Amino acid sequence: MFKFLKIIFFGIKDIIRIKKRNNKKYTAKERIEICEFCNHFKPKTRQCGICWCFMDIKTKIKNKSCPEDKW
Repeated sequence: MFKFLKIIFFGIKDIIRIKKRNNKKYTAKERIEICEFCNHFKPKTRQCGICWCFMDIKTKIKNKSCPEDKW
């Protein structure tokens, strides 16, 4: 139940958050490359260790962002 609420929280946070630092528009390929070098990235499941999203999907959604503000 906690994981489910955490996923919902981060989804809502992504929608209402105003980016302060990073205004560059990254492509999905650039985003996944950034994720693959992050120490929170879980290569076996290809998930983020912070938000637990599946990064191959999240990086393709334009209005989503990194919880660490890397993209």
